[in-house]
Amino acid sequence: MIDTDAANNTEYFRLHPNCKIVKGAKYSAIYDLQRRNLVRFPTEYYEILKDAQFPPGISAALFEASAICTEEMLKQTLKRLESLGLGMFCKEEFSNSIRPIEENFGKASNIINSIIDFKDVVIDWKKIVSALKAERCRALQIRSFSDMLSQEEVLEILDFTQKSSIVHVELIIKWDERWKNIEWSSFFQKYRNLLSVIIHTSPYNNNISGDELINLADRFVRYQTKPILSESNCGNIKEGNMMMPTHTIFSELQEFQGCLNKKVSVRSDGEICNCPAMKSSFGQDYSNLSKVIKSEEFQEVWHLGNSKIEECKVCEFRLVCTGCRAFLNSDLDLSKPSRCNYNPATGKWV
Repeated sequence: MIDTDAANNTEYFRLHPNCKIVKGAKYSAIYDLQRRNLVRFPTEYYEILKDAQFPPGISAALFEASAICTEEMLKQTLKRLESLGLGMFCKEEFSNSIRPIEENFGKASNIINSIIDFKDVVIDWKKIVSALKAERCRALQIRSFSDMLSQEEVLEILDFTQKSSIVHVELIIKWDERWKNIEWSSFFQKYRNLLSVIIHTSPYNNNISGDELINLADRFVRYQTKPILSESNCGNIKEGNMMMPTHTIFSELQEFQGCLNKKVSVRSDGEICNCPAMKSSFGQDYSNLSKVIKSEEFQEVWHLGNSKIEECKVCEFRLVCTGCRAFLNSDLDLSKPSRCNYNPATGKWV
């Protein structure tokens, strides 16, 4: 006979709804989408821990021990996960009442992110930014690899983005003596959509963090002696530079390419493209930007998510990794990112 009293008193461990398990080759991971944290564990435990995502959950008391995991080992593991704030012990009735968080990605804008590069060619940035505003673009990164972009033009661009759909602006600009004595707190207060400034080829290195910028904890400024000479400086996938897991990122990366989805760029030669480091380009008719970004050819790379890449689809980091598709033989190449130094089969960075 079933001991109904014992069954009613059984406690189950459930992951919180904001915690999702991602299976990998050597290691798997629990993504905490609310606190933006990721906890790895050996994939041999995946078949056991995956049940914590669904009702009624995992019960150590009802667990059938194996060579991989004894009942006592499971108890300690679940207590550890509870101490990390990833889940809780509860009765079956309560566990059954926990509802999962919906996973869907949708944005009202046609374009979310954009890049404009400056180097040797004069670019009609005002026409480009006007077109981005029309597409309700939310984020803009300005990158200047030379002296082509003056401080006056940088300020003019910032002024032009105020009170528009562009709520996030990042600047990567070359050193100019006039950037030396900026009062950054006031600067960020004036340009509320400005998130960060990197000044390369500077005569000195210096980081100014949010701790030094009154009431601006999320802003930062970096002066660096290292030059940024072209678009080839990006695309590195290495330990410590993954995105933080969030509900939006987790939902988006299950279906789309993390770096290219809903993104448009203008290369330093003035050509419209998906990314300045990629090979394809779509002309310089900025008044035609809306038609370009809605074309199947332009959007094709949006769908090259990590789940489509043989090595990436077994990586536990695949839903926090942008998975750079530049620097390959072609823009539609399904090889592993050329600048990724992680091996999911061994679980090691090289």
